[in-house]
Amino acid sequence: MAKSPVFEVKRDGDTVIVKSKNSGGWSFGIYATLSALFFVFWSKGSETDIWQHLLGSGAPIILFPGALLIIVMRTITTAFDLRSRRASHTVSWCSGLIARRRDYAFDEIEGMGVHETSSDGGHWYVPVLILRNGKKRWMAAGFGDYSAFASVVNEACDMTGLTRVPMTKH
Repeated sequence: MAKSPVFEVKRDGDTVIVKSKNSGGWSFGIYATLSALFFVFWSKGSETDIWQHLLGSGAPIILFPGALLIIVMRTITTAFDLRSRRASHTVSWCSGLIARRRDYAFDEIEGMGVHETSSDGGHWYVPVLILRNGKKRWMAAGFGDYSAFASVVNEACDMTGLTRVPMTKH
């Protein structure tokens, strides 16, 4: 079984499971919560200025739920059933409380690869399931090291018989 900090692949009978978890963006959640508290206290000091009061009262309503959504754990699981030649791609938040599942036949899948994106001089990598219609489905819950992702994608391709697609860039 190959494993990277957020990405692993294992075989369970006729099923190959590629799974990734993240622990959430705690730093952003803390920032948003502290910002919301700042706005709450800021609005209390100026009851006469209606715009300052509305901004101070409305910001927590927007920031706090957003922070909660960002700090929750996200899991992406892609299960390849070798017997039925189907893949199930599931993204779930809050340990499955909210989930989205998509099923694909192997004929709909072009292959697996690592996608590179860059901004401000930095490079980030994420493994993707590439569909024949051109769409890509992330297979990891976060960005990581190219070599770790590439080795797991190679192992998953060997186990499933799917094609390794060269690195794509955005």
